[in-house]
Amino acid sequence: MWFRLSSKMKDCKHFGKGHTASQLLSVVYGAVQFGVFSKVSAVIWELFPLQLQTEDKKPIASFLSGGVAGMAGSFCSQPLDTIRTRMVMQRHPRSYRSTGEACVLIFRKEGVRGFYRGLVPNLLQVVPSAALQFGAYSSCVFLYTKLQTVEKERFIEHREFLVRGYCWSVR
Repeated sequence: MWFRLSSKMKDCKHFGKGHTASQLLSVVYGAVQFGVFSKVSAVIWELFPLQLQTEDKKPIASFLSGGVAGMAGSFCSQPLDTIRTRMVMQRHPRSYRSTGEACVLIFRKEGVRGFYRGLVPNLLQVVPSAALQFGAYSSCVFLYTKLQTVEKERFIEHREFLVRGYCWSVR
C-alpha cells in the first residue's frame, strides 16, 4: 500500500503536511499535561490531607488530577490540533502552504474561535483517557510497592503474574 501511495504522488512532500504543527502539539500537550498534573495533585493533597493520607487513596487523587491535566493540555494545544487537521485534510488546490500561513489565515477568516473548533469532542475523548491513564499508573505503582513488602519468593510469583498480565494487555 505504501508503494502504491508513493508511486501515485510526484514527490514525498505531501507526507509532511502538518508535521510541524503535530510536533508542536505533542510538546505543548505533554508539557502542559504533566505540569498541571503535578500542581493539581499537590493542591488535592493539601485540600484533603486526612482523606488521602493513606497510600491506597493516591490513585483516586491521580485519577482526578489526570482528568484536569488532560483538559488543560487539550485546551492549550487545540489551536495546533486544528492547524494540523486542516493541513492534513486539505485537497488541491492547497489552502495552506505552511503552518504559519495556516495560523494567519484561520485567524483572519474565523478569529480565535476558529482555532477551538472541535474542542468539545476532543475533551470528551481526552479527559476520561488521561484520568484513566494517570489513575491506572498510580494503581500499578501502589500494587508494585505493596508486593515488594511480601516475602521474596511470593513476590517473584506476583511479579511474574504482573509481567504476564502486562504483556497480555500489550498484545
